[in-house]
Amino acid sequence: MRRGIVLALTCLSPPIAAVAGQDPDPAPAGTRVRVTTTEPRPERVTGTVVEWRGDTLVLAPQDGGGSVRVPTAALAQLEVSRGRRSNAGRGARWGFLGGAVLGTGLGAAFADAQVVSNGAIVALAAGFGGLTGMLLGAGIGAGIHSERWEDVPAKDVSASLMPSRNGLTFGVAIAF
Repeated sequence: MRRGIVLALTCLSPPIAAVAGQDPDPAPAGTRVRVTTTEPRPERVTGTVVEWRGDTLVLAPQDGGGSVRVPTAALAQLEVSRGRRSNAGRGARWGFLGGAVLGTGLGAAFADAQVVSNGAIVALAAGFGGLTGMLLGAGIGAGIHSERWEDVPAKDVSASLMPSRNGLTFGVAIAF
């Protein structure tokens, strides 16, 4: 009877190796990644994937040095680089805002000239300042590039029961 229960549980639950082997390479060798670990202490490492060895990720860190081995059980987060991007749009937005505020202030300060109405001077100065700031901000932002990171979510969390000499063994697998 006991053997029948163990056999039934074994057949109904997938083995850990099969679950962990569903997608062994979420980031193939040569991919730039950023990993956050939980053990032995929380740490963020950026580097290039050298290889996946079973349940261990081997990285070449960006700051040089020897390879770093990270057990998948210690992975809190895995991110893949999707390249670098320009910050021209962000610079243009901030430049427009700063220029418009500065232009408004200067327009209000010089509105006493009374050549045209005070409101028109302030509006023209704000528009000119915003346009100038936008162009300057876009130019500066175009020269500043930042890396885009995409989170690799854990695909599957599974548990299984497997027979052992002393009865049943319970296991948990997390696949990225």
